[in-house]
Amino acid sequence: MAMDRQLEWIVLRRVLAFLKSRKLHRAAYALEKEARLKLDLPHLHDLFAKGRWRAADEYVTAFMSGKESTTPSASATLFVVRFERLVRALRRGDEAWALRYFRLAVRPLLRSHPDEAAARAGCNKAMMDRDSLHRNYPGDAAYREQRLIEFYRCVYQNEHISRSFNDIFDCNLRFMRGTAAIGLRRHARRPRHPPRPAA
Repeated sequence: MAMDRQLEWIVLRRVLAFLKSRKLHRAAYALEKEARLKLDLPHLHDLFAKGRWRAADEYVTAFMSGKESTTPSASATLFVVRFERLVRALRRGDEAWALRYFRLAVRPLLRSHPDEAAARAGCNKAMMDRDSLHRNYPGDAAYREQRLIEFYRCVYQNEHISRSFNDIFDCNLRFMRGTAAIGLRRHARRPRHPPRPAA
């Protein structure tokens, strides 16, 4: 008999606590990553920075399931990534895939998006005005950084989405409340390690 989500979560957290208590940090990290026990912010930042929208979509979606993915905050957060997948497909000229993806993955988000009219208008503009795709959605490093900031703002401004992310953001939400975009940018970056002294 399959365990329900809550029982599975409890068991996995206990296994994780055991591994950490035995200082088996590599095994603990592998469990966190494989079982999606912790949202790896540096990994997510790298996906955005490299424009790997498919991988980012799959990674974020793995933390949401069932009704959790239909809340306004979840829809807004997922929309940031899925809209980029739609735009990149249109830029490649893969219109058949883009339209199918819009129907199956993007349109369901629009129904509960907190700003449905603007989100729908953005999709329609991207699909109709193909000539402006490169100009409006350049895909360079600065543009990807803006999308990352928008993604985090969707999370931080809607605290109940932390339930979808297994409460990983709780401490950050309290700390980041009321911060500006520059704060989001600073905390999204991978921490820098000091250079090792020469031998």
